[in-house]
Amino acid sequence: MEYKCSITGQQYPQSEGMTWKQLRPGVQVFLKTLKPDWNEDSFISYRALNDLLRAYIANITSEEVKAHQALAKKVHERFENEDILKPINPDLQTQDETLGERLADKIADFGG
Repeated sequence: MEYKCSITGQQYPQSEGMTWKQLRPGVQVFLKTLKPDWNEDSFISYRALNDLLRAYIANITSEEVKAHQALAKKVHERFENEDILKPINPDLQTQDETLGERLADKIADFGG
């Protein structure tokens, strides 16, 4: 028996696709945004499903990247605006130390 793919409109044997109710709920939610009129008996070919799953993964990845960028921006702003979180600049420290202090530090680093 052949079924019509709800995405491509082409006919496929049942073994080359699946029905809406067989899809995972997260995939169903994503696919509903593309085709809201699907019902639980709608058929989708594996070929069309693979194409849509690539889009689904790209969508999730894009959302994750945006969330990461927003978090990175907040962390950067906190480093810029709060003295407590600012990293110590080692170049400034060595400028304030005397030659003897720097030499002692080097010997301590080497000898323990």
